[in-house]
Amino acid sequence: DRADYHEDERYTGFYAQDEIHLFNDMVRLTLAGRYTAARYSDTIRASKVTPRIGVSVSIDKQTSVYALYDQAFVPQAGRIYPNKAAKPLLGENIEVGVKKDWFQGRWNSTISAYRILRSNQLVTDPDAHGEEGLNYSLQLGKSETKGIEADIHGEIVHGLNLTINYAYTDSKITEDLDPKKVGEAVPGFAKHVTNGWLSYRLEKGALKGFGIAAGYQYQVDRSSWSWAAVNQLELPDYFRMDGAVSWQNNKYSVAVNVNNLLNKYLYSGTPYDTYYYWQAEPGINFRAAVGVKF
Repeated sequence: DRADYHEDERYTGFYAQDEIHLFNDMVRLTLAGRYTAARYSDTIRASKVTPRIGVSVSIDKQTSVYALYDQAFVPQAGRIYPNKAAKPLLGENIEVGVKKDWFQGRWNSTISAYRILRSNQLVTDPDAHGEEGLNYSLQLGKSETKGIEADIHGEIVHGLNLTINYAYTDSKITEDLDPKKVGEAVPGFAKHVTNGWLSYRLEKGALKGFGIAAGYQYQVDRSSWSWAAVNQLELPDYFRMDGAVSWQNNKYSVAVNVNNLLNKYLYSGTPYDTYYYWQAEPGINFRAAVGVKF
């Protein structure tokens, strides 16, 4: 017999925040907290107060440093075999960074480092438990994600702007139902990700308002999606180029975006015990938009 499953989820939350400015606004202190309460199908009741503390210090007119600490408590939908609701996701984040303006503010840069701890994460349960059509999850242990992010954007020459960023992510399983998985990469992450976008817009002449842009996304050392994969594989590197042409004035705008300019076969997914699940992106495709301001 097939067991029916019904889940009644209710959430309540309150959030408060205050920002304190000290030493002629050289130091900004943010203090915040959130209370979240969740109820699942009358079987699980959970609540938590999660703090958020941030501080930003101006070194000079062009440079500031900041630090942030916060916690997460996120109710999540899911069912654990045979008929249990998933516990909320718990997280803890620490981040520090430096922001700087260059060339009289025409260029801006940010570099930051962070560490995120998570527990109660959900992944697909690979065992069908004899019930077709019912999707169950496993609530596994803990993971640690550490990384560095850097981005810079600004104006190369008048009308020509560049944005480029890079992220390094090291995400590992630190506690799991299967001890053999401890130390393995968390599924669904790319260790190296970089993006760039170059745009130019004419501001004078007969073609005033016409713009053109191009960009890329590059991911290296990707892992497949699921902890449940028996043969978890690294996915091939991902490289995609996009472009756009547009025109705008004070009232009207027209834009055409062209995605996957190189028409590459790009996919994500994972191998399971007896089958593969891949999700492919479209080849070259277009999107047009027209806007009017009233």
